[in-house]
Amino acid sequence: MLKKYMDKFTHRYSLLCQKTIIDSKTNNLSLIDIIEEIKLFVDKKNYKDVYGEEFGKGSNFEVPISFELVSAWLNNKRSKSIDLIIKFVSPSGKRMLEHKPYFRVDEKKHVVRSSLKINGLKLEQKSGEYNFVIHYRDNNKAKYKVVEKIPIQIKLVEK
Repeated sequence: MLKKYMDKFTHRYSLLCQKTIIDSKTNNLSLIDIIEEIKLFVDKKNYKDVYGEEFGKGSNFEVPISFELVSAWLNNKRSKSIDLIIKFVSPSGKRMLEHKPYFRVDEKKHVVRSSLKINGLKLEQKSGEYNFVIHYRDNNKAKYKVVEKIPIQIKLVEK
C-alpha cells in the first residue's frame, strides 16, 4: 500500500470512470462506468492507412477515448490548491503522458475532490497493465511523492 498521508492533504481514493454526476442538492458524487479494463480491436488491414506503418512495428499510437480521473482528498491544513503531477505509464515503464494540473479548492471544506477529463491516450502497440500514477507535494520546495497508482488493463485484439 502506498503512503497516502502528506502534511496538507491526505489522499483518500482515485478512480477512472466514463463520467461523473454531482447532485446539486446533496453535492454527492456519482461515478458512472468505472474503468478497470479497455479492450481495443485493431484492424491490421486499415492500420497502415491510418498510421502510415504496419501494426506491430513498435511505434506508439493514439486512441480516441474519453474518461475522467477522479480523486478525493482530506484538506488537513485548509489549503487553497493541490500540487500534482499525473503520469500515464506503459507496461514497459515508458511515460506516455505527463500532466501537471492546477486544482484550486475551497479551503473551508475538509473533503475536496479533483477531476481530470482525459480525451485520447497514447499507447504502445502491446497489451498489458498501464498505470496512472499520481504524484503530490506539499510545497514548491518538496519533492513529489507517489500517492496512488491506478492500474488499467488494456487489451489489443487484432482482427
